[in-house]
Amino acid sequence: MASCLVCYDYGQGGIWFYVEAESDLELSRAYPALLVFRSPPPWWNEEHEAAARKNDPNISPFKEILEASRTPAA
Repeated sequence: MASCLVCYDYGQGGIWFYVEAESDLELSRAYPALLVFRSPPPWWNEEHEAAARKNDPNISPFKEILEASRTPAA
């Protein structure tokens, strides 16, 4: 299981957090509305990292972002 950096782009910015997944490919397929990063962007710094790590995907509003970003069931 890997901790993958993701961003939900809402048009005027993004919400960044980490999600546990088997791979970044699995995460991209399950949540196509999220941008999945194999490594942080070049401008990423310790402040960004701390904020993203604090954003827990198991609580609001991050939990709702994940649900809204999920691929619809076939």
